[in-house]
Amino acid sequence: MADTTNQDWKDKVFLAAWRPYAWIAATGFLLYNRALSFGFTFLDDNVLILNNLDNLRSWAIIPQAFTRDVFFTAGGAFYRPLLTLSLALDAQLGGTLPFFYHLSGIFLHLAAAALLYRLFLRLEYGKGLSLFSALVFTVHPALSQAVAWIPGRNDSLAAIFVILSFTQFIRFRSGAPGRRGAYALHLVFFALALLTKESAAIMPAAFLAYALLISRERSLTALLREAAGWAAVLLLWHFLRSSVLQVPGLPAAAMARSVWTNLPAFLQYAGKAVLPVNLSVMPALRDTTSVYGLLSAGVIACALILGRPKRRAMVVFGFTWFAIFLLPSLIMNSPAQEDFMFEHRAYIPLAGLLLVFMELVPAELSAGAARLAGAAGLAWLCLLASVTSRHLPNFEDRLKFWGSAAAASPGSPLIHRNLGIMYFTARLYGPAEKEYLTAIALNPSEPIVHSNLGVLYMDRGRLKEAEKALLRELELNPRYDNGHFNLAMFRRVTGRKKEMAELLEKTLELNPGHLYALRDLALLTARTEPCRSAAYLGRLEKLDRKTFLAVKSAIAAP
Repeated sequence: MADTTNQDWKDKVFLAAWRPYAWIAATGFLLYNRALSFGFTFLDDNVLILNNLDNLRSWAIIPQAFTRDVFFTAGGAFYRPLLTLSLALDAQLGGTLPFFYHLSGIFLHLAAAALLYRLFLRLEYGKGLSLFSALVFTVHPALSQAVAWIPGRNDSLAAIFVILSFTQFIRFRSGAPGRRGAYALHLVFFALALLTKESAAIMPAAFLAYALLISRERSLTALLREAAGWAAVLLLWHFLRSSVLQVPGLPAAAMARSVWTNLPAFLQYAGKAVLPVNLSVMPALRDTTSVYGLLSAGVIACALILGRPKRRAMVVFGFTWFAIFLLPSLIMNSPAQEDFMFEHRAYIPLAGLLLVFMELVPAELSAGAARLAGAAGLAWLCLLASVTSRHLPNFEDRLKFWGSAAAASPGSPLIHRNLGIMYFTARLYGPAEKEYLTAIALNPSEPIVHSNLGVLYMDRGRLKEAEKALLRELELNPRYDNGHFNLAMFRRVTGRKKEMAELLEKTLELNPGHLYALRDLALLTARTEPCRSAAYLGRLEKLDRKTFLAVKSAIAAP
């Protein structure tokens, strides 16, 4: 009787009505609220937000989100309208204040966790187990990048639509009343997931796996009818995306090679899902150990052998979900791209592994075993939350972010180069030079780094070294617009104005929208060639009126 009364009390406190959602929200906000004081990391967030603030704060952003790539650049490769709109909403509220962007990131994560709880209930798991698994998802360290790093919200936002779409697909497959409406909603949420992140194109494979493994559909006609809806959504999305992005997709053979090369990442992602102790804000594949992945594989294998899963088909489906949604993360956009396996990409795949472990929990437990399991579960949640709490400061600002990245991935020249940029902007010239030279030692042909090193030497008055570095950049990277611009600034310092003008013209040839080149040419030609200066001013006015007015005022001054 006492045990029954105790259980009823626990159900009322934790599981009745809205309480599971409250526990998810309270736990997540308590853990992540410190991120509200974080700044920008200057990995994509500066381009997405700071460089595009005027676009984000204009009402024209609503149609533009669907007609431009997410970075608002020519030749972009990412079509993510809903990510753009989510950032635009934050820009309306806070402009360049990081607070609102981080607040939205926390809310999106909590919404995804709450929807995952609902999905687990739909898959016929008990409330207690579903809540525990949703809380594991809420506090899991491998997902912290999706919350604390502003661009990482792309995965939590996509997860919301993936989970909603999958939940409606289960409703449709269950044969419950309103199944046609459920299928229509399923397709709508599928489309919204695609408009959030391209990797959602893999979703039909997960739908098919559920139909075959869990629903045990054997009718080819029924499967083809459902597939027709998925195909229609994919074709419409492909039409929209291809009409906006002017870059060709990666050939199938190149994608296959990329997946094959990066297959070890499966093991590493599994390791971070089960034993998240080797976290990194920017993990390079070659600098990440597979030891924890092997240990995690052993843990999973032992659990499957000893645990006697209730539904083997659901275990297979869980592993299939993990593999399907992780697969796009192994595809690099170009052969030259460094193999960074960002942890936020495990956001949606993790739900699959949670399904596997949920199947290993016995349906019935004695009172003593239930208390022991509850204590172990609480300890595991606290441990995960503790690891997350220790990892979060790495996202606090750009110096901590890139410093942490360099410590975890010391073999990446790109990371050392960018850490050097962060030091330079903070006027820490010694550390900046050290990072630039480290990047060059790792890769003598690393783009941009020679030019940046030249600018540093120029600022420090080391002109011979500056010229050598700036010229080396153009040998390696002759189409780098800022390389020509930086050399132009060097020619100005050394009084060679004719060469400076030629380099500025070359900068504009490579990048017609280069504001600083237009500015300097307008000023340089104002006295000697006023008509030419006026032409530069006209172009500048179309691009940036604030800069135009400043240059016009400078020219008019005596």
